[in-house]
Amino acid sequence: MTHSFFLSLKNFNCLHFKLWIKLFTLNCTTCLLLTSQIEELRSRLEEKNKLIEKRTHQSMMSSQDKNKLNLEMQELRDHIDIKDRKINVLQRKVSCSVREKLEKKCLIKC
Repeated sequence: MTHSFFLSLKNFNCLHFKLWIKLFTLNCTTCLLLTSQIEELRSRLEEKNKLIEKRTHQSMMSSQDKNKLNLEMQELRDHIDIKDRKINVLQRKVSCSVREKLEKKCLIKC
């Protein structure tokens, strides 16, 4: 083989090698970009997870507060019912007492 053939082969190999180096450099750059994007996505995901946890906690607290208020309202309704019954009983007693007194007065006068 001739000397020119070896030189052209050497030049070709050198170009081929330079091309592989450029491809490798591009791949490394792409890899770094993708890694950066992945980290950014992880960060955003963490923020969203924290927000979800916060809202879930708020929802649980609201639900507990609502249940507590409902329980208090039911207790107050029960208390009002008891008071209403007591008032009804007292009204009947007063009514009976007034009726009895009127009957006694009427019997005494008549």
